[in-house]
Amino acid sequence: MEELRRYEGMIIIDPAVQTKGYNDSINRVEEFIKTNGGSLIYTEKIGMTTLAYEIKKNKKGFYFYFEFTLSPDKLGELNTLFRRDEQIIRNIIIALNKDAIDYNDAERKKKETVKKTLVLVKEEKKKNKYIDPTKKMFCRFDRYGFKNYIDYKNTSFLFKFLNPQGKILPRRLTGNRKKWQRKVAEAIKRARQIAILPFCSDNLK
Repeated sequence: MEELRRYEGMIIIDPAVQTKGYNDSINRVEEFIKTNGGSLIYTEKIGMTTLAYEIKKNKKGFYFYFEFTLSPDKLGELNTLFRRDEQIIRNIIIALNKDAIDYNDAERKKKETVKKTLVLVKEEKKKNKYIDPTKKMFCRFDRYGFKNYIDYKNTSFLFKFLNPQGKILPRRLTGNRKKWQRKVAEAIKRARQIAILPFCSDNLK
């Protein structure tokens, strides 16, 4: 029997459909996982959220988060299901390693949901959390003992590594070691893919 792996996924459903439409798309995803030998570990209907940038002329979308186990050879079929569902306008699937699993489990134990990590970029801009280039930099990940995982959904943290134009700050400004700089860049790219971080300054206004 094929060994199951643990994944997390997020889909954005077209805001134009009714509540029944949201549930239909969600049910199709859940049913596919269960009928293909997988299991749902955690799900959350995050709800209607403002996108960091427009997707197919939509400024908002209905977010659904799910963590699950599934055989790796079934991922292609799951992605096909996403493409065939016209109501799903964007999706992302991430394979979780041990550090990511521990992180997610710890976050749930603290009753911190995914919804709390979807912080609007406009709110973060008001807080003025940009890195000050005049201050001496250090690798915060090494200093504070971060585990080997950076959550792409934690936009309030990732926002610290973007300049006012929305570009990823270089190591000479962040102080990150190469290992952590790569992980930060990867997390930011994932957040941009699922429209919880913008690509450029036009979306930060």
